[in-house]
Formats: sequence, C-alpha cells, structure tokens
Amino acid sequence: MPRAAGDHNLLTAPQRAEWITIGVLSALALLLRCMFPGRLAIEHYDEGIYAANLISSAETNFTHPALAFHAPPLLPLLIEFSLILFGTGGAIPMLPSIILGTATVPLCWWASRRWFGPATGISAAAMVTFLDMHVLYSRTALTDGPATFFLIAGVYLTWEAITRTSFRWAIAAGVVIALGWSTKYTGWLPLAISLAGTLPWVIFQWKERAKQLPSLGLIWLTMTGVAVLCWLPTWRWLQSVGGYAAISANHASYVVPWSEAWATLWQQIGNQWAFESPACHLGISLALILAVVVHERFRPSWKVILTAFLCAMPLIAAARFLTTAGLLWLLGMASCRSIVAYDVMRWKFWKPDDSEATPERSLACWMLLAWIVGLTLALSHYQPYPRLGLPLLAGCGLGAAVTIAALAQWITRLQPVTWKTKQWSLLVTVVVVTVGLSLAFAGSRSQRFLAVAWADRTATRKVAEKIIEASREASPRRPRPIVIATRSEPALYYHLSTLTSDADDMVIGLSPLRNAIDAANRGLPTFIAIGIHSRTEPSVTEALETFADRLQPVETFDYGVSEFVKLNYVTPGELESGEFDNKLELLRVAE
Repeated sequence: MPRAAGDHNLLTAPQRAEWITIGVLSALALLLRCMFPGRLAIEHYDEGIYAANLISSAETNFTHPALAFHAPPLLPLLIEFSLILFGTGGAIPMLPSIILGTATVPLCWWASRRWFGPATGISAAAMVTFLDMHVLYSRTALTDGPATFFLIAGVYLTWEAITRTSFRWAIAAGVVIALGWSTKYTGWLPLAISLAGTLPWVIFQWKERAKQLPSLGLIWLTMTGVAVLCWLPTWRWLQSVGGYAAISANHASYVVPWSEAWATLWQQIGNQWAFESPACHLGISLALILAVVVHERFRPSWKVILTAFLCAMPLIAAARFLTTAGLLWLLGMASCRSIVAYDVMRWKFWKPDDSEATPERSLACWMLLAWIVGLTLALSHYQPYPRLGLPLLAGCGLGAAVTIAALAQWITRLQPVTWKTKQWSLLVTVVVVTVGLSLAFAGSRSQRFLAVAWADRTATRKVAEKIIEASREASPRRPRPIVIATRSEPALYYHLSTLTSDADDMVIGLSPLRNAIDAANRGLPTFIAIGIHSRTEPSVTEALETFADRLQPVETFDYGVSEFVKLNYVTPGELESGEFDNKLELLRVAE
C-alpha cells in the first residue's frame, strides 16, 4: 500500500528549518489578513449584529435583540472587548477573526504533522495561508473564521484523546469544543466527526480495539460531558429567547429539501469559483514545493525544486477547471482512500504487514473521511450562503495536504538529479498539454490576487456618513436632537451609532418604526433609513404603508457593497451580469 503522506518518522521533533518555515508562513498569513486595513468596515448583515454589544442598551441586555438567533455570545463579546480597548475604527471589530485566522496556519501544521508527518504539516499550512476564502473570512467580524479554528483544534484534540486514551486530552478537547460551540451553533461538530470516525476505526480493527472499547467510550463521554458543561452558560443565555429549541426551529427554516440538494451544492461550487484568485494556485504550488523540500531534509537540489514546480502546474490547471474547492475535495477524498481501503481489506480478506498504516494514522483518515463526507451532505441541504463552505474546505485542505505530500515523495523518488533530456522533455510536454487544456476549457473568470478578500468594504460606512450629513442639512439646528431610525439594517445601524457617538445633536434608534412616528409627534426632526433588508421585513413594510402620508423622501443612495455581501443574495451568474440592486432610501417623518 502506498504511504498516506509519504513522510518520515512522525515522532521526530521539528528541525530548526521547519520552525523557520512555519514562522515565515504564519507571518505571511498575518500580513495577508491585515493588508489594506482602510478597506475594512462592518458591511455584512450578521457583522452588524455581532458588533452591536457596545452600542446596545440595557433593555436588550447590551446585545443586539436578534443576536441569539444568529450566533452564540462568545465572538460578540470578543469584538466588544476589542472595541473597548482599541476604539471603533474600521478594522477593530475584525481583530478576533484576524488573530484566530492567522493562528489557524500553525494549528493546521501541527495537527497535520501529528497525523501524517512533517511534509503534510507544511503542505497544509502553505495551502491555508493563501486560501482566498480563509483569508476573506479572517478579515470579517463573522463567526466563520474563529469557528473554523475551533473546529480544527477540536478534531485534533479528540484524536489525541482517543489515540492516547487520555482523560487529560479529553478534558482539553471538551473545553475547546465548548469554545467553538459558544462561537457558532455548529461548534459541536468535532464530537460528531470524532464519533463517526472512531466507530468504523473500531469495527475494522476489532481484534485490536475490542479490549479498548470501554475506555474509548469513557473518553468520548468525557469529551462530550466537559463540552456540555462548559457550554451551559450559553445554554442559560439562550433561555431568554425560548432556549435551544427556538434556535433549532429558526435554523430549520434554512434547510432545503432533497430535490434541491444538487442545485444547492452546485451554487456553493459557484460561490467558491467567484471567490478564488491566483492566491489559491500559489498556495497549491507552494504546498507541493515545500513538501518536497521537507522530504529532501531541507537540502533539495535545484532540479528537484524545478520538478516540483512543473508538477504543480497540472494541479493548478485542475484547480482552474474544477475550482480550487473541487480539487481539494478530490485530493482530500483520495488521501483517505489508501488507509481506509487497507483497514477494510485487512478486516475482510487479509492481514498485510505495513508499518505506514499505523492505528493513529488510520483514525485520522477515518475522521477526515467523516468530516468531508458529512459536511458535503450537510452543505447540500442548507441555504447556499458562501461562508457555510469554509468548514468543509478546511477538512478538504487537510486531506489534500496528505495527497500532495505523497506526490512530493514520489517526486523525490524519481531522482530528478539523474534525469537526462528525454525525461525532462516528457515532463515538460505533459505540463504544456495539461495547462493548455485547462486554458482552453476552464472558466474565463480572472481576478487579481486576493481580489475579493482585499476588496473595499467601506460602502455601508460611507453611506452612513451621507445619511448623517443629509439629515443635518434637512434639519436646521435646533435645541432638540435629530432622530435617525433604522430597522433590520444592523451594519448601517452600527455605523450610524459609532459615527455619532460623540455628537450631541443625534439620536440613533433601533426600534419599531412606530417609535419614530412618536418621536416626530413630539416635535423631533425624525428620519427613517430603509435598505434592502428592511424593505422585506413585514413589520417595516406594514408601518411604511400605514404612515405613508407622513413620509417624505429626502434622498436615495445607490451604493455598491462588495461581492462578499452580494453573493448572499444572488447567484454567481447573476453577480457576473450585475443583477444586484442595493439602494438605501432616507425618509423624513412629517411632524
């Protein structure tokens, strides 16, 4: 059986060169996630909700009224601390995601290294460093970047707990899973992945594992118990909105039927295609080259490096044709094939002697298989929001690193240093043909490096500034303050509140629009901002119809949000054709 990762001894301590390499990759990851901070601002609907703690009142328990239905309280709390410590500047709410997103790079290295060896670890770190989607969500105030960190950490720690039969590791796993569960409602996934991976591992290695079954059961129950215990504060916090049942009912409204599963999955593939740029291709190339360098004990010849570079070209061509997400999915599934098939054949037919198929490595493969297959099925049955693909992409990336490391070992075994003209000509021919076919048949979308991840996301803040200015111009200076009310536009509400936090002539309201009418009845100059979300909320449209005779148009703002936001409302095809109307209307309530 071929090696799963093509690595030397998994237990060897990292060399100095390996530490330096992962340090450089981590620094690069931080740089990519911090570039152009002036382009960062709260823009996404959910970002406005998560960042609202500091601007919320005691009436709503100092959180956005809808927070519980969108996320647990941990990330909003971290954002609140960031705003208190560093101010409300554009990039400050993104600090927790930037930090945990950067930390995901060394985490992937260490987890993959422990599972499959040094070359796999370096390969995984290189890919996640340049992965467009991960860079993007590490630059947001959304839960997805931090939740991905806790997902990877949780799966890794459950693996350590099970393979070591260690209650200490089980407790650590439970705590980390609880942190992930308090960040996103899917934070319990490491428990499901570990159980789904451990069961076939035990079944197909029954003779070796039967005696361990009671201990393994206790380990898993310990992880679950600790996770639930540490998550109880979040559970208690949810009681004010009807408990976890209310959250589950809300999530159920986003589930799509089996008949739409394929279309949903296809749209998610389109989302990945819309996000990716040459950065993904650079990450794949670097993953293969660095894996070869590790196999060569950090002393490769230039011919080996050149061979790795040329062999990376067909991978890039495949990524252009299949999308990077599609390629990583295939490589991830391939990584599980050898050891999973080995376990099945050994259980059913024969018992070969292969030192590479260690129990630890086998369990990691079963977990990765459960991760990739399980989340693929889940993703196809949920509304195709782009960010939901990130946990699956993380699992695919970890699995793909195994296949890439195996390819790297194959390259070193070819011994390119001894090649003659014939071998080089054959390799170059294969590369040219593959790349040519890719250019001929792949999609035509071409983007700048990290185009979506580095896009300007300040449109909502700028339109908030215009609303404030227009309201003041429409209201001569009075002793009484100007009221600007908005509903179901949390990103706009955040910017209106932070921009006027030191102004004594402004009051920003997040309440039923009837309250704005009451303010106008008291003689206050009152304005209502209506955007893409509030126009679809029944309570808002009802209020607008009821008081239509008192609402006077002031100005309409047509502003362009980034593709990161647009893809939540339109398909990639509609995005390409420009079919997205995002207008915000400012109305004045007649006194």
